[in-house]
Amino acid sequence: DMVFYSQVTGNVTARATNIPLEHAFNLLLRNTSFTYRISESMYFIGEKTNKTMTSTKLIRLKYLRAEKILESIPQSITSQAVLKVIKEHNGIVVAGPNDVITQAEEYLQVIDKPVAQVLIEAIVVDYDRTKGFELGVNAGYLGSKDSTRSFSRTDALIPGVDIMFSGNQLNNALNAMGAANLGKLPANFYLNLKAMEQKGLANIKSRPLLATLNGYPAMLSIGTTFYFKLTTTTPFQQNLNQSYLSTSEQFTTVDADTKMEITPYVGSDGQITVEIKPDFKTPVGQPTGGIPPNINRRAMSSTLVIKEGETIVLGGLVQESESESRTQVPILGSIPLLGYLFSSTSHSTNKSELIIYITPHISYGEAFQNVSLPYKEE
Repeated sequence: DMVFYSQVTGNVTARATNIPLEHAFNLLLRNTSFTYRISESMYFIGEKTNKTMTSTKLIRLKYLRAEKILESIPQSITSQAVLKVIKEHNGIVVAGPNDVITQAEEYLQVIDKPVAQVLIEAIVVDYDRTKGFELGVNAGYLGSKDSTRSFSRTDALIPGVDIMFSGNQLNNALNAMGAANLGKLPANFYLNLKAMEQKGLANIKSRPLLATLNGYPAMLSIGTTFYFKLTTTTPFQQNLNQSYLSTSEQFTTVDADTKMEITPYVGSDGQITVEIKPDFKTPVGQPTGGIPPNINRRAMSSTLVIKEGETIVLGGLVQESESESRTQVPILGSIPLLGYLFSSTSHSTNKSELIIYITPHISYGEAFQNVSLPYKEE
């Protein structure tokens, strides 16, 4: 049954076989001044300007967030219909001519695709550059495209646990490396790293696992906030012969934390562009007498392109600290002038370099249960 609200005239050339009636109406009335709507098995046909021809439909999205894509809908659709986001249903209500609603559905179906999820493994290690140590990482040859091949001692960057590196040798290797693709880490990487930490040659500052969507930043912040009470004394003069002091107290904070922001962008070829912004603040010494400590800050920003499951390394965040220690014989070391004969003072300079290992894994609409991590903590 059909109801016509006005005289429907015009020429349309079409040939179709065995298609639904609604689909036929969409094809016939598209790009014309007419539209249709369905009510109680009745088909109503009339001009688009007729308010009684308006239909309403909720289009729900499966992968994308409705409020994020409303602005991307073409003007050819938004100019002929009213669109509103229904956040609770993650959908968009479209009110307008039926053929325009169909166009909106077709457009949303094209862009509503699974969004890549990225699991980011990050290891932040502070290496002691004042000592020689062994870094059990088969890092691979710089510039090599094969991340799984075997290397001899002559072409490996850091061949294995039996190779000793002094501070200068490591410095030269890292400076030459800058930001390099290490390929896949060996299974015993973390175990060797823990062994170095037990020897005092490395300090694993953080080992987070961050999950985020493609194009969205993943942020990590771990640290301590120090609170200090500051006392301010202000003199006031009431008259020429009398003055007084006004004292006020307030609390202030100093943050010493580890922050890292990582934003991945997954390409159609499986390559991942990673934007990394680490920021590390370390207090110098212990706060005493309500005086805030000095804060050493190490920060950087880098953009790299890698493949899924491969590891990149960022270096160059060097920190140098000096310390002084004094030992003395009890009582005798405190005698004025003669005390230095019964005491000794030592000065030491320590250099450390912060190295960051980043390994991304990609998943499309699935949990990361099947992701095989290259190492496990024992």
